[in-house]
Amino acid sequence: MIGREHDPRDAWTPPLARTDGDALLSAPEALLKGALESPVPAVAVFGPRRPPFEPLFRMAADPAAQAALDRNGLRLEASVDAVRSISLAAIESAAGRGAIALLPNDQLDRGMGALERLARSCAGPVALVLEDNPHLSPATCPRRICWRLRMPTLEPWDLESLRRSVGLALRMSSAAGVPVGIVVHNTMLRSWATLAMRPNRVVTMLDAVEPEALVVDDSDPLRDLRRDEFNHAWFMPSPGERERYGIIAIGPCVHATLHMLDATGFTGRVPVFRLGASAPIDESALERFLERCEHAIVVEPRPGSTAPRVVGLAQRIRRAYGHAAQVWWTELPPVEGHARVRLEPNEGTRSSTLVRKMIHLLDELRPSKDPHAVLAPDVELDGVAAPPRDEHLGLASARMAATEAALDAIEALAARLPEQGDAPRHAVLAGGPEPARAGSTVIEVWDRRRWSIEGGAAVRHAVRTGSRVFVVCDLAADEEPDVERLAEACTPGDARRLPRMVRVDVNDRDAVVASIVEAADEGGVSIIIARDGPPARRDINVLERDLIEVDRLGYLPMQRFIWPVSAACDLRDPPLATLIDQGLERGADPLRATAEIVRVTPEPGQGWRLRVEPLLEQVELERERPVAMAEAARQASSLPAPTPVHATQGVWRAHLAGWRGDPPGVAVQMLCEAGRSMGYRVEAVHHATPVGPGRRSWAQVLFTRAASSDDLPMPTRIPFGEGDVLIGMDPVESLRALGPDPYLRVGAAGRTRACVNTGAFPDQLREPFESAAAALEPSIERALGAPADLALDMARRVRHAFLNDRVLDVAMLGASFQLGLVPVTVEALEAAARRMEQRGYARSLEALRFGRLVASERTELRESASDRERAQDMMRRMEFEARVYGNPRSRRLSRRVVALLRPYLRALEPLGGVDGGQPLHDLVLAFRRCVIWGGGDYAKRFGDAIVALAERERGVELMPLTAACVLPLAELSLIRDFPYLCVMTVGDEHRRRVREWLGEVRSRGDHVSRRYLYRVDVAVPGRRWKAEFKGSDWPARVVELVMPLVPLSWRGRMGQDAREAGYRFVADAAASESTYDQWVRSAQELQASALDGSIREMSAGDIDALRPGSLAPRDA
Repeated sequence: MIGREHDPRDAWTPPLARTDGDALLSAPEALLKGALESPVPAVAVFGPRRPPFEPLFRMAADPAAQAALDRNGLRLEASVDAVRSISLAAIESAAGRGAIALLPNDQLDRGMGALERLARSCAGPVALVLEDNPHLSPATCPRRICWRLRMPTLEPWDLESLRRSVGLALRMSSAAGVPVGIVVHNTMLRSWATLAMRPNRVVTMLDAVEPEALVVDDSDPLRDLRRDEFNHAWFMPSPGERERYGIIAIGPCVHATLHMLDATGFTGRVPVFRLGASAPIDESALERFLERCEHAIVVEPRPGSTAPRVVGLAQRIRRAYGHAAQVWWTELPPVEGHARVRLEPNEGTRSSTLVRKMIHLLDELRPSKDPHAVLAPDVELDGVAAPPRDEHLGLASARMAATEAALDAIEALAARLPEQGDAPRHAVLAGGPEPARAGSTVIEVWDRRRWSIEGGAAVRHAVRTGSRVFVVCDLAADEEPDVERLAEACTPGDARRLPRMVRVDVNDRDAVVASIVEAADEGGVSIIIARDGPPARRDINVLERDLIEVDRLGYLPMQRFIWPVSAACDLRDPPLATLIDQGLERGADPLRATAEIVRVTPEPGQGWRLRVEPLLEQVELERERPVAMAEAARQASSLPAPTPVHATQGVWRAHLAGWRGDPPGVAVQMLCEAGRSMGYRVEAVHHATPVGPGRRSWAQVLFTRAASSDDLPMPTRIPFGEGDVLIGMDPVESLRALGPDPYLRVGAAGRTRACVNTGAFPDQLREPFESAAAALEPSIERALGAPADLALDMARRVRHAFLNDRVLDVAMLGASFQLGLVPVTVEALEAAARRMEQRGYARSLEALRFGRLVASERTELRESASDRERAQDMMRRMEFEARVYGNPRSRRLSRRVVALLRPYLRALEPLGGVDGGQPLHDLVLAFRRCVIWGGGDYAKRFGDAIVALAERERGVELMPLTAACVLPLAELSLIRDFPYLCVMTVGDEHRRRVREWLGEVRSRGDHVSRRYLYRVDVAVPGRRWKAEFKGSDWPARVVELVMPLVPLSWRGRMGQDAREAGYRFVADAAASESTYDQWVRSAQELQASALDGSIREMSAGDIDALRPGSLAPRDA
């Protein structure tokens, strides 16, 4: 097989293989491109395959990128952690070869020893790329580490400077004989930018002929810094003049500072010095800056990490010349009448936060100009809060679940009574409010990563000190040691026994609690390994691996659903949230039966009994190909091209709430590539915190016109209120972008337009996510001053059309485009969609066109696969079944129901205009089921009661009393006894409804198979056994055959009294001549009980107590 050759001039050639033109590069690509362009070669890049460097190693999967690396002799090698990366780089350096090591911020402390050894014995060029993440690693500053090791340190401020930093670091390291650090802020590692391409280094004989031209004086590394202009000054006053304030900006704070001055109109009034290297500092350039300012404010991601060296220089200048600027870093210069202001970590990287910190200084510079006028107003969303992102996903949620289980276990141990046979045991949670005492069992909650570092010492300490239980949350982390093996290896040889190991599912709270209680009773050291599943519920990596195949195919090849068999008896289709709570879509978790027979305590006076009862139904749907969307493609081709709303702007910013796929997301990549096709300068930044299975938090895109060398840089991240469009895939993330997240606030009234999905995802159908999704539309109107351009449940429409919601992001992009909110052409966007399909994201073009159709309102879409059919449609279907249905039993049933139902349907025809015909639909369905439950007379009793009530309301608009009584009386009449449950489980009606739920189309090759979980209950006098087994539907079929022979007097004894109370309620309501409004309210209360299912637990006394004027108390 011959691969396709990539033309270096092709605009869509991978950037590593490009030699000219412009290309959109991610931070890892910019880093590798810098290594390939560097005159001083590096042979390898070492780093742990984990965020933020994980995308770099995925690039090797691209044949064109790998070919470019091979041509230049550069290899990518994933290491276990930062310590190993440093060691591997040291090995290459000792042989005189260049290397690059990638060091995550949270692993720097562990690598200090390896860094010291490398700094002492660096023989070949080594560049160290150190992540700077002040939020997650506030105590580990990479700048201070480099300063303590006397390592030169570069501070790139954007992706172009990051690319240049790699080659510069290798040159400086080769000349000085020490490793050189490149400190990169974490936001820069999550960004994309359009860069001009240059040829890669080509290994030829010329490299050996002129090597000296690449070498600098090893005694003065500043020569390279000055030649590359890493330090730069803007708006410097003339010699002899002094400005009141000057700003020294470092790293990503450079763009934030320049944008702050540009937006407030102070460009040229405040000098700015870009410090591109924190070590060594170019003292001559910085000295000129400090001499021409009265106050110098050091703005950096970690206030105080570089400022002390600037202060030392200012003091030396002051001693030598008598004047130098006073340096400020953690605090800003005081202004009379204003409180002191402090700069916190990361505040200097955001222009919106920085301007609000410095607003009093700008006021002082020009009192006649009001800088407050350009600030976006604060968004007031009273009472609206977005739930934490890690509440139900990831390691934090697993630790929380394990901690709650540990607290439950402590309560269970303390609450035991001696007469129960188990003595109370004192247990405490490590770090809890209660201290441990002699004889206590200490419970500690760990995660796997921390266990790999500290677990060995913890085990050695525990085996010598007493009873201790370790609960280790073991979410998949392939680079960490196995928990059990590490514990066994670290156990001292003189220990009396090895630690006791127990494995449980962290999602099974009862099992975790029982394991902790058992471990505390056992004594000694126990390690409870709490894993996620199967199936996985919290582990993001496992969940996303399962979705890769769905993205590649565009549909789910196999779906497994499990729900109680009682779902077949529901008159109304249960909402998706209810099905999920009952076990919808269990993934790889098939139905399992208990292998043992359990003996239980018999009930008093119990005789002989044999009962086989269905409990759960498992439905497996296998698909061979996706849904055809030919009609959607035809309609989309005739849609008119929209007029861009932002066509006259020079800058366009978009916030995409929620994304899927590889960073920065499928829809974001489509948008960026379409922008490149239009000739825009494109930049993007993303935030990859998981918010759901296969979904990440947000991404932002910036379009600008082609920039000149005189233009000031613009921050990629959207300043407060400067977003032009909000494209919302995830409703909770869309809400967060408006204001609940203090670091986003992208919208402003009169500027920002919104196109959002309001439908919650399956994992969000619970509090507080459901409330947050419901608050989205009113919050948009309050925050943006106008309703959203498009706000609808797009997730439901996409699920119906595509049978999954993975392409929702692209559909929302298509809808936004059709509304004129995306300034690109149809051709550019569809070409980008085709390229995404080639990269493994199937059906992107179809989803794009589908979104355009929804936005244009040119297509009639059914609400969902589970929408109710109208009563007239059901009647026509039963009439058709009565004539041609293949099953004789179903044909006879439909014929009988149609004949009996016609007069009732004519009498109750006005109910067809109430609530979309829902009460009439309930009546038709309930009447059919009453015939199944008890025959024609049983159904006629139900119909007569409703007709009598309708006669009472003849002439009353909407007939509220009749409409409210239909569903409660139907639920009370259809008592869910054992025969009825079996018949409904295997009935044609339930099978048809399941096919509609799942979107089964047999002509497309879909195949559905069913299995059931049964419980066998055997009782003899004095003894009783229970067991569960999995099988087909034959027991229910046997009951279906026998059911007509069972006398009605034997049926439904548990619900007979409540049923008769329901008929009394309806009869009295129909006969009452007064208190009509009270009867309506009582009937609506009874209907609410029917809707939530609680009516099946109500007794006859509870129903009688609802009658107006009744003094009867409800049964307890």
